[in-house]
Amino acid sequence: MKKRFLLASLILTSQASFGQLTQANEPAIGASSSMYVVDTGTVTMASISSVTGTGVTWDYSTVHMNMATTEAISVSDAASTPNASSYPTSTKAITQGTILQYFNSTATERVSQGFVFTDPTFGEVVIVFDQNEAIQLTYPFAFGSTSTDIYAGSTTVDIGLGPMPATVDGQVYSTIDGTGTLRLPDADLTNLFRLTTIDTTIANVSGMAVEVIRIQHEYYDLADQNLPIFVDAFISISGMGQQRQVLSKNFSTLGLENNTINNLVLYPNPSNGEFTVSGEFAKGTVEVIDLAGRTVYSSEVNAGASVKLNDVKSGMYTVKVIADGKASVQKITIK
Repeated sequence: MKKRFLLASLILTSQASFGQLTQANEPAIGASSSMYVVDTGTVTMASISSVTGTGVTWDYSTVHMNMATTEAISVSDAASTPNASSYPTSTKAITQGTILQYFNSTATERVSQGFVFTDPTFGEVVIVFDQNEAIQLTYPFAFGSTSTDIYAGSTTVDIGLGPMPATVDGQVYSTIDGTGTLRLPDADLTNLFRLTTIDTTIANVSGMAVEVIRIQHEYYDLADQNLPIFVDAFISISGMGQQRQVLSKNFSTLGLENNTINNLVLYPNPSNGEFTVSGEFAKGTVEVIDLAGRTVYSSEVNAGASVKLNDVKSGMYTVKVIADGKASVQKITIK
């Protein structure tokens, strides 16, 4: 197969077992995890990125948890997702917030066919790797392994003049660059390893080029799950600024009281107006709130039940679930 790669901006890229990544430890369809947002405080990306090697300690001991805000990671059958027709060869799709990444794999490689994301300015953007599909990793991928690859694809965006074709291309470097301990405020999580991805992407639309640079660290403990337990992501977009997001699977490791719903996940996300509420609760209430703060939907809900929104506009909404004296808030995008 021709060598290819994926634009990985803000997308979780690979699942792992301790020591190496293989097709066998990719997350299965139906796997999900609710990640809590972390305030990094004085912990800089530069200080964390420089810690590599075996037996190292990644020190996040001064961070703070925002227990009211979560981001869901979930794995779906690609054929069941809203944009399945654009990715006919994909077998799985991973949702992280407003990004849905499509891929398939063999025993020797994991390949992405593109991704979908929802932007407040451009709306839903569907990117298809129709020039060069994206080899994300070559299996097995172990400590010290590195990979540099390129991708090329196309999309259609609306910059105020109607839908316009655009091209995207870039290069990504990935490596498992460390094994050791993740230090949180009141706990040390041992026997972890870190997958680091650095990519530079150029998007070209109507003669305008935009450069996107991303650095992402994903920390894994296969004894816990095949999804990352901690993620530190930084993105810089030329002309638009930069941002950083840090997520942790288990807020109890940060010494905070457990008053949120464990593993709350909304899927599919983005949604066509119908989505499933999954999590560790039996029965509760759900509210859907628009960007103006208006409640557009309110009802009782059971874990695993579907929510159907009728006559709501496309856009981003806040979903609040309350059950057993606990509350969790997530974002969902309606197409």
